[in-house]
Amino acid sequence: MNKTDYVISNIERIYSKEINFLKLNRTFEWKKQAALLQKQAAAQKLTIELEIKNCTICNSDHVVPFCTVYDYPYFECASCGHIFLGYQISDKSIIEMYQNHLDTIYLDNDLFDIRVNDIAIPKLNFIKNHAPAVTKLLDIGAGVGEIVAAADKIGWHALGLDADPVEVGFAKKRGLNVEQTFVTSENIHGIAENFNVVTFFNVIEHIKDPLGFLRIVSAALIKNTLVCIEVPRHPSISSICNIAFPNMVHRHIYPPEHLNIFTEKSMEIVLQECSLEPVVIWLYGQDFYELISCAFAESNIKNSIMDKFINMTNEFQKVIDKNNLSDFMLVLARKI
Repeated sequence: MNKTDYVISNIERIYSKEINFLKLNRTFEWKKQAALLQKQAAAQKLTIELEIKNCTICNSDHVVPFCTVYDYPYFECASCGHIFLGYQISDKSIIEMYQNHLDTIYLDNDLFDIRVNDIAIPKLNFIKNHAPAVTKLLDIGAGVGEIVAAADKIGWHALGLDADPVEVGFAKKRGLNVEQTFVTSENIHGIAENFNVVTFFNVIEHIKDPLGFLRIVSAALIKNTLVCIEVPRHPSISSICNIAFPNMVHRHIYPPEHLNIFTEKSMEIVLQECSLEPVVIWLYGQDFYELISCAFAESNIKNSIMDKFINMTNEFQKVIDKNNLSDFMLVLARKI
């Protein structure tokens, strides 16, 4: 199978989403520090339960090594292109890891408002443009509540669910409707039926069995409920950056947080297995920023021209996106 076969066919495609990296304090110095912190997190002694030999989406045993990041091996499925971490880490280790490695970006009150306006609201407007009847949103994996805050701003009723007590506490202090809940087959049936869109923004790539998890949620949805899923995407320029700059990795293919990196083909398999029909896909990313930030941060070059490079990011990223090499995809689907 060629990588061009990994693209979902017969679906509306939208490209690019602008981002102001300097406004979000994404300097090259920040990049170096973020990579250092991620390397330290990956060095924690985690309990590995078993080695994973088959694709976590299509279960194919035809897999090949893709890259090794901070001593963690990732494999690529030759059938659907899906990338997955070759280790299954214990739930206890994962919980401890997140407790010891909270991303302070998301707990910053000033950056929170910027992220709501510049990142979260455009995603909800995307849903609104394709489904204007949506008014009630359930955000699973809500974190600090950026999506819930954005929903409040555009006049939707929203509820966020997250298992992390620190992030939920942050959201509650801001008066947001976010509850500490670990979603299971027992509790989701009484919740999901009250909403006409369910969102998973940067969630299922962290889950050991993303297909099984989405099956549980999908089974609780009524017909025509919309489901919006955002995940890291492969093949992308960022995938190659993670190989080329192994000491600068803190996003995309990064252990031990990201267990799965999706191709459009592996996402299509997930949707089919969960009785979800894709409606539209939005491709965007941070690939150009990833490329130049890795190069400049690792080389320790300091020059005012670098800010100009960052300001050109969106123009270069549009070219990458339209060539289907972006590192994010957001898929809107409908329960059938």
